[in-house]
Amino acid sequence: MTLGEGEFLLARLIAEVQTRLGLRLQPAVKGLVADAAKGLVQSGESPSLAALYQRVQTFDPNDAAVRALVAAASVKETSFYRAPLQLQALEKHLVESVLPVLRRRGERQWRFWSAGCSTGEEGYTLALMARKIDPRFRLQVVGTDMNERSLELARTGCYGARSLRAIPAELLAQHFTPTEKGYQIHEELRAGVTFHRHNFVQDPLPNVELGLMNLDLIVCRNVLIYVDPAHLYGLWKRFRATLRPGGSLLVSATEYAIAAAAEGFQDLGNGLLVRS
Repeated sequence: MTLGEGEFLLARLIAEVQTRLGLRLQPAVKGLVADAAKGLVQSGESPSLAALYQRVQTFDPNDAAVRALVAAASVKETSFYRAPLQLQALEKHLVESVLPVLRRRGERQWRFWSAGCSTGEEGYTLALMARKIDPRFRLQVVGTDMNERSLELARTGCYGARSLRAIPAELLAQHFTPTEKGYQIHEELRAGVTFHRHNFVQDPLPNVELGLMNLDLIVCRNVLIYVDPAHLYGLWKRFRATLRPGGSLLVSATEYAIAAAAEGFQDLGNGLLVRS
């Protein structure tokens, strides 16, 4: 295979990964996917780029090569209590607007979804927030991501100093146990947080099997900027259908201009939208 043929196959492979995931990869991430593809060939996982491209066209989520390429394409930067001012605004909204409605209905359960959860810090942050608001409420926090490797780490609930750098000291002492490599979140909280492989652009929503229906809150931050714009209109409709009436959608500041145009939502500011 000539250099030109190899580069052409890599470009087609990256384009196929983008299409299958519904994403628009940045140049740096495309480079990571290309490096992963070359590594799969060099390691013997695939005999050639051409054979790997055929496997990508099938896109079996249980295929080790496909999972490696998905991992390379995934956004992995996250931490506990990321963007704290935005989370404070969310907590205020939950306390003042959502909690009274749930109590009037006689409901005692939070139903939250961390979409694109990476290694799970955001899902556990939501669990900590829920416990602070009303510890008597049952937790149902679902974290989803397309990268199974990240989800495996999330399920352990073990984190190092970088992930925990913004967490309040009192919460660290109350809800975490020190380990050799960092801290592990207590089982009492981990029991209310589940993690599943799911691509919210391509996979079914609402999704009863994963508990993604009639939600109080969807948090989808720093992920939408990577979604192919052709999918955004349909995604707002699917998010809206997954929320209960009055349910909330939280996006990041960088995605706010995109989300503010979503139909069927009331804009409350701070990246917070409420299903009308």
